[in-house]
Amino acid sequence: MREQEAIHDVTMESEKKSESGLEIVKNEDSEKVVEIAKDLNDKIDKNEPIKGEEVLDLREALRKMKFDFYGEKKTADEIKEIPNVKRNIEIYENGEIIDFDEVTYLPKEIAVKLIAKATEANTAIFLRGLHFISDEVALLLSRFVGNIYLDGLETITDKQAELFLEHRGGITLSGLTDLSDIGVRYLSQTSDFYDFPPKIKTRIENYRNAEIQRKIRKI
Repeated sequence: MREQEAIHDVTMESEKKSESGLEIVKNEDSEKVVEIAKDLNDKIDKNEPIKGEEVLDLREALRKMKFDFYGEKKTADEIKEIPNVKRNIEIYENGEIIDFDEVTYLPKEIAVKLIAKATEANTAIFLRGLHFISDEVALLLSRFVGNIYLDGLETITDKQAELFLEHRGGITLSGLTDLSDIGVRYLSQTSDFYDFPPKIKTRIENYRNAEIQRKIRKI
């Protein structure tokens, strides 16, 4: 009986929003969930036996089904992997600018709204709970005029270092544990306030000094 109720619930939920309020992405995977669930419900209504492999097929289809997570297509498992995802969603929906310091994941759609809020309020952006950002989000942040606190980031890509070079304002990156040589070259060109951990700061200063000496030798 429980199995029958679960299958019925899957059918209903796959045709509307998920319990979290996230829209199900309409594609082949979601259509397959609906198709399998309806077939199983038909068997239940007709008192026909359900094979274990049919239930497994439903579970696999559910695993592949994706949700619209604030402009990003993610499976339920991918959403669950986001640390403190429920708190993140609360902040996305109702949080003040300062609350975003608790955010552990920043989708592009939310980044756009946050930047608009911070620009209107003429305040800095605090995102010290982030340990990772995408290149798309880094591009958006690089266009913000003002200070950005990203002390939770442990690493950034070469592309992100290049984008931050164009940022007008300070960026704190005191949590960086590593930075490529290309990243060092880009960030050595920054003139605004940047905060780096001692090891990274030393590498950047050494690169700057080496560049000065190279230019002097060319004179």
